[in-house]
Amino acid sequence: MDDEPIIPMSDPVALLSHIEVPNQVRSVIMGGPGNSNDSYYTYLEAIDRLHGAVRFIEEELRNGRYLIAKAMENVKQDFSKLLTNSSLFPNLDELREAMLSEESPDHISPPEMVEAAAIPKLHAMARRLIDNGCAPDCCKMYREMREAALKRNFQRLGVQQVTKAEIQSTPWPRLEEKMRRWSEHMHIGMILVAGEREACDQVFAGLEPHGEQCFVDLSRSSIILLTHFGDAISVIKKSPERLFSFLDMYETTLDLKSTVDELYRADEGRAVRENYQELLTILGRAARDTFEKFEDAVKAQPTAEDMGGMGGMGGMGGMGSMGGMGQPGNVPRAEMLRNGGFLNKLKKMMLKADDNMSEVGGQQDVAASNASGDVHPITSYVVNYLLLLCNSDLPYFSILECVFEDMANTGNESGASIITPRVQGRLAFAAARILEALKVNLQHRALMLRDDALGELFLMNNLAYVLTKIDAADAGRLLGTAWIGNYGAIVDSHRDRFINSSLAKFDPVWSDDRLDTASLVKRLKLFNYTVEQMKQRYMAWTIPNRELRAHVKKMTLKRLLDKYRDFIVRHRNVIQSHRTLDVRVFTCEEIEQMLLPCFDTGPSRVK
Repeated sequence: MDDEPIIPMSDPVALLSHIEVPNQVRSVIMGGPGNSNDSYYTYLEAIDRLHGAVRFIEEELRNGRYLIAKAMENVKQDFSKLLTNSSLFPNLDELREAMLSEESPDHISPPEMVEAAAIPKLHAMARRLIDNGCAPDCCKMYREMREAALKRNFQRLGVQQVTKAEIQSTPWPRLEEKMRRWSEHMHIGMILVAGEREACDQVFAGLEPHGEQCFVDLSRSSIILLTHFGDAISVIKKSPERLFSFLDMYETTLDLKSTVDELYRADEGRAVRENYQELLTILGRAARDTFEKFEDAVKAQPTAEDMGGMGGMGGMGGMGSMGGMGQPGNVPRAEMLRNGGFLNKLKKMMLKADDNMSEVGGQQDVAASNASGDVHPITSYVVNYLLLLCNSDLPYFSILECVFEDMANTGNESGASIITPRVQGRLAFAAARILEALKVNLQHRALMLRDDALGELFLMNNLAYVLTKIDAADAGRLLGTAWIGNYGAIVDSHRDRFINSSLAKFDPVWSDDRLDTASLVKRLKLFNYTVEQMKQRYMAWTIPNRELRAHVKKMTLKRLLDKYRDFIVRHRNVIQSHRTLDVRVFTCEEIEQMLLPCFDTGPSRVK
């Protein structure tokens, strides 16, 4: 504004006299000039008086406006100075400690971002500026100064701008740490934003919509900076062990959604709310994609070379076995934050795994499981992975249910017609699909063993392991009794086929009811040889499940000895007529003692 001299104000009497002129000449002006010369001159004099009064009042108003403008310039300077001097920078370490001591960060009160003593004066200044037409300047000053302060706080917190290219080039251990720290940044960052909201609401109380727009404008860039990492992280390669990092971020985002919705509740904040919802969708999609990658890896059919290692598992081979892990209990949020979140706690459990899956030991154990029919490391890996996902005692069970709720229940996978009606809920369906894929993978591995009995033993042991672990854990409740019953029937079918396949090797012994002495001797020798072969093979094979092992022994011996006893009875006359045969005729008790030690090769290598 051009600098002008202040025009001295008129004395009150002169001012009042000019203000009264319009009322004094109103009747003359409204009545018209009249027909006589005198009345016409009176009319013109009234016009002159009115014109003079208007000029006088306009001059006074111009003088008043100039004074107001000068006053507003002073108020602007004072507003800016007071806002600068009263700005506070919270102690971030205290905020972290508060998060550790609280069960939920939502209960932490936002810190003072502007000194409380300065708020009333700032509010009074803002009201005068807005009332006198300086709303744009007032809002701009507040927005720019508080936006800079918030960005500075975010820099102190460690929030940095990252690109997708930088994310892709960052080694996983460092990226994993960044993902963990991002959850902390989100919680503390939103607390800082909430503090800005409180200060803005107090300074602009009753001055809407200026306060709402100010808050949205000053915080938008910081929110974008904070959430951009979540968007950028979605480009990384999906592998099973990274699912938990995505879930950690998804949980943080979901936990803070109500806070964001409340902070940006007005129409001015709609874009922020929509962008935040998009972030939640992106992280949920990343978690689902990672889970689907796991399913795809389990589906992969093994090759002949894979039977000596962890083939068919894609990127899962480098994870290590997850067997031998205890079930984690509830993890309070304070402990999660103190120990680097649930992800770090989980990784410690994963690193406690057996050495089965080390580069050399893993191949040895895989070969051992193939030779003995033992539980394959892939089975232990998949089951323990699912148990971590499907345990309702874990902090993320409800998060997983939310993530998987949108998964399409298409039923296109093998056996889906069996799975679909037997489980309730998307997470249960997803887990059932993984287990179905595992079953198919194991079936392919069994075929490669080129031994029907060993293949059935392998499937029986592995599927029994799945059933036992699932049924004993919370995942059994998730999948439901119908699924458990159906899976148990599948285990029983492989058990029965194993017994049948084992006993089928004796079929040549039992054929033909009438045998001469020479033929009988050959049959008895064949029987003894087959028993010895069974003993040698079964001594090298294993059935880790105690109940299953007892049942297989009992039924195998019962059916074998029943057949043998009947065979001896049918040929008793020939046997008794020859006191010495060129073959040993074992008693049933002797055969039982020979075969009882079978399958007792100790506990499974896989936990």
